[in-house]
Amino acid sequence: MKSADTDQESAPIEPVELIVTGSRIVRNGFTAPTPTTVFSQEDIRATALPNIADVANQLPQLQGSATPSTGNGGTSQGASGQNILNLRGLGGQRALVLIDGRRVVPTVASGVTDANNIPGQAVTRIDVVTGGASAAYGSDAVAGVVNFVLDKEFTGLKGEMNGGISSRNDNASRGLALTYGGRFLNNRLHVLLSGEWQKTDGIDHLDTSKRSWYTGTRLLPNSAFVSRTATPNVPALLTFNNVNHSLAAPGGLITSGPLKGTQFGVGGQLLPFSYGSYIAGSLMAGGQFEDSGTESQLVSQVDFANFLGRADYEINDRISLFAQFLYGYSRGRGKGANQRKFGTLTIQKTNAYLPQSIVDAMTLNNVTSFGFGTNVEDIGGAQQDNKRRSKQATIGLNGSLGNNWKWDVYYQFGRSDLDIKLNNVINKSNYTRAIDAVFASNGGIVCRNVATFPNCVPLNPFGVGVASPQALAYITGTAATRMQLTQQVAEASLSGDIADLWAGPISATVGAGWRKEDVATSYVDNVSLASGWFAGNYKPTNGSYNVKELFGEAVVPLAKDFVLAHSLELNAAVRRTDYSSSGIVTTWKVGVNYRPIPDVLIRATRSRDIRAPGLNDLYSGGSVNTAPILDPRYSNASVSIPNSNVGNPNLKPEGASSWGVGAVYQPSWLRGFSASVDYYNIKVRDAIASPGTQNIVNLCEAGVRPDYCALVTRGTGVVGGVLRNDAIVSTITGPVNLASLELKGYDIELGYRKNLADWVPGWDANLSLRALGTRVLKNVTDDGVGSRHDAAGENRGSTPRWRWNVSALYNQNRVTLSATWRLISSGVLSTSFYDNAAGPLTVDNNYVAGASYVDAGINYKIPTRGGLEVYFRVSNLFDKSPPIVASQNFLAPSFNPSLFDVVGRYFRAGVRFKI
Repeated sequence: MKSADTDQESAPIEPVELIVTGSRIVRNGFTAPTPTTVFSQEDIRATALPNIADVANQLPQLQGSATPSTGNGGTSQGASGQNILNLRGLGGQRALVLIDGRRVVPTVASGVTDANNIPGQAVTRIDVVTGGASAAYGSDAVAGVVNFVLDKEFTGLKGEMNGGISSRNDNASRGLALTYGGRFLNNRLHVLLSGEWQKTDGIDHLDTSKRSWYTGTRLLPNSAFVSRTATPNVPALLTFNNVNHSLAAPGGLITSGPLKGTQFGVGGQLLPFSYGSYIAGSLMAGGQFEDSGTESQLVSQVDFANFLGRADYEINDRISLFAQFLYGYSRGRGKGANQRKFGTLTIQKTNAYLPQSIVDAMTLNNVTSFGFGTNVEDIGGAQQDNKRRSKQATIGLNGSLGNNWKWDVYYQFGRSDLDIKLNNVINKSNYTRAIDAVFASNGGIVCRNVATFPNCVPLNPFGVGVASPQALAYITGTAATRMQLTQQVAEASLSGDIADLWAGPISATVGAGWRKEDVATSYVDNVSLASGWFAGNYKPTNGSYNVKELFGEAVVPLAKDFVLAHSLELNAAVRRTDYSSSGIVTTWKVGVNYRPIPDVLIRATRSRDIRAPGLNDLYSGGSVNTAPILDPRYSNASVSIPNSNVGNPNLKPEGASSWGVGAVYQPSWLRGFSASVDYYNIKVRDAIASPGTQNIVNLCEAGVRPDYCALVTRGTGVVGGVLRNDAIVSTITGPVNLASLELKGYDIELGYRKNLADWVPGWDANLSLRALGTRVLKNVTDDGVGSRHDAAGENRGSTPRWRWNVSALYNQNRVTLSATWRLISSGVLSTSFYDNAAGPLTVDNNYVAGASYVDAGINYKIPTRGGLEVYFRVSNLFDKSPPIVASQNFLAPSFNPSLFDVVGRYFRAGVRFKI
C-alpha cells in the first residue's frame, strides 16, 4: 500500500488525469492536502484475504470495524454478518463508503453499507481518506472516506477459488470469484462483469477445550470498600476468574426460602448448588461455573454473493455514456446467550412438575412458593437469521467542453431489502403460562389457566433435558420484520481551468446534487408489536427525507520554482446543503500544499463537516430487548429488564470541526523511500448517540441528569433475589444530541520500494516495505452535564494508544513472499479507574495487555499460458490468544473481539488464473 503522495521507483511515464479521492479536482499532478492512503492491486493480491473489505481493514485507522468476527450487532439488531467500515473508532455512520466517488445504497436503516457487497476483483485500488471530506462528498464524511475505485480498463478473464480453516478445525470458509472485461465496437464499448461468492461457517460457541484462554473474568464489588474517603487505599472493584450468576443454574435454581441452593440437574436430578467463595450481590466467583460468554456465537456464519456489471460507451470524441449495476446478497446467522431468568420467577407449591421431595420439604417448612432462576438450558439462546438484498443502478453521461472543461451527470437508484428474523426467542406470556402447571382432574398436567388459554402447553422447567418438544414449540417463536431502504441520487458537475496564473492554472469544480432516502416497513409479527418476546420486539420504521446541494471547489497555485517555494497550492471547497428533516447547513474545507524543496511536502487542512441524522436515528419504531442492568440503588445488583430503543425526530445534524497538519518526505537521494506524519484533531458538537441504558440509570440515580429519570420506570420486581417495590422494571433509550466528541492523534507512514538489482547486479527481485501507525492522544465524550470521559487507551473499546501494521513484500520471478506484523499497544480497562497510588483506588487491576500478530504468505506463479497462481497464507502465525478484558456486566464476554483476534491461527489457500 502507498500514500497518495508516494512516487513509485520506476521509469518516467506520461502524466495522466487522476481523480484523487478527497477532492473533486481532476488535474495532472494535483495532490489533495487531506492525507490519503492507497491500497494498490499488488497490495490487495498479497493479502490473500477473502473479500475487499478485509483488505481495507488492514489499515490501523480502520481496525475496529464491525465484521463477522467482532460481534457486529446484538441478537436483535439485524446487523449480523456485515462488514461495516469504521474510521478512527467514530462509528460506521461517520465514514462514507463510495464506489468511484459515488455513494453506495445503505444495507441497514442506520445508513451504513456492507462492504461485502463490492466485488474485490473489480477494484483496482482502495483510497482511504483520513480526514473530513463533507465539502467534497456531503454528509457522513466526518472521519473520512473509503473509496473503492473500479478497474474500468480491465480486459480478459480472471478468477479465483479459495478456502480457509483455523488450526482448531473451525471457522471454515470457501469462496469463488470471476471477472471478465472486454472491448467491442472498435474499442468504443468497454464491458466489465465481476462477481464473487463467499461462505464462512463461523464458530457456534466458545469451546474452552479449544480456546482455553477464556476464563470468565469479571469485576465484582469489594465488600471491604466503604468510600473513597473512608477507605482510600481499598479498591472498589476486584478482579475474579470464573464468575457466575448466583441466581440461576442450567436446569433451574431455588433462590429463596429454606430450600435455597437446591438446583435441578440432568433429568430433574436434585443437586446442591455450589456457591462461590466470594459472593457480591447476584454474582459470585468460583463455585459452579456456567458462563454466558461461552454460549454466544463467537464468529457469525455468513454467506454473501455480489455482482457488478458496467458498460462504458464512447458516443463520440467528446461524450461518453456509462451504465452500472451492483447487486449484493448476504445472509448472517448468529446465536446469543441463553435467555436467562435471574431469580425473577415465582414457583407455587402446587406446580405439577415439582418433585415430591420438594413438595414435602415445602410442606414441612410451611412455605407455599419459592423464588426460581434458570439458564433455560433446554431452550438455549435466540438465533439471528438476517438476509439482505441490495440493488443499485447508475446511469450517466460525461464529456468535455473545449480543451479544459469537463462535465459529468448521473442518476442512481438503489434499494436494500432486509429480512430480519430472531428465531428460538421466548414468548414471555406463553412462558409464564406454561411454567405454571397444575394437575387436571383426570390426573394429567395442564396449564393453570387452560380454560382461558386452551392452546397452552405446560412446560417442565425443573432440569436439563426434561422439556417436551411440544412445550418448547409453544414457548418459543420467531420475532421478524421486513423493511425496504431506498436511495436516489442525482448529480451534475462541471470542472476545468478558470485562468492561468504565474504558478499555473486555477482549477475549479462546481455542481449540484439531489438525494432522497426512504425507509418503509412491510411486515412486523404481532408478538413484536405487543413487545411480547424476550428479545426482538421490532416496531415499524417508516420515514424519508431529501437533500438538495450546491458545491464548489478550487485549487489556486500561489508559487512555483522559487527559492524555498518549489510549489505552493491553496485548495478550498464549500457545500451548501438543504435537508428536509433538519434545515440548511454549510460545510467547507481549506487546505494548503507547500513544497519548500522538491523532496518535502508540508500540508494542512481545516474543515467543517457534518453528519445529518439518518433514517434510523429519526424514525426508528424501536425494538424492545432484555437488557442487563446494574441497579445503583441496590449495590449494583444485576437485573435484566426490557429496554425500548426508539428514534428521535427532533435531532439536528452533528457539526464537526477538523484540522490537521503534516509533512511528507521523499528524498531524491533515496529513490523509493517516503515518510509522512500527520496530526489530526476532530471535534464533533451535538453528536448523535444513545447515552446507553446503564448511563441513563446511573445519571438519573446520581441526580446528574434528572430528565433521564423519565426514561427509567421503577415498580415491583426482584432485585438480588429480593422482592422490591422500587425495582427497575423497564427503560427507554434512543439517540440524542450529546454535547461533544473530541478525537486527536497522529498517523505515521513509512515506505520503501527497491529493485534489488540496483544493489546486486543480476538480482532480479523487488522489495517493498511498509509501516503504518496511528497514535490516539485523546478520545473524549462529553455529555454536557459534567460527565467527560477520555477513552484513549481503553483496550475494552476500539481506540488503543497505538496501532501498527508493518508489511514486507518480496518478489522474485514467479515467487512472492509476504509478511505482516500487527501491533496493538497495551492499555487499561477504563481511564476512570485507578490501580495505583496516583488516585483513589477503584480497581485492583486496570491493566489490559496488548497484542502482537504475525501473518505470512507465499504466492507462486505456475508457468502456464493461463497465468495460473497458487497461494498460501497463515494469519496469526504464532497463535496469539486475546488478552483478558474484565467487565462488570455478567452478560458481556471477558475479551474484546473488536480489537483482538479470537479465532487464532488461520490457514488460507487458493488458486488464481488470468487469461
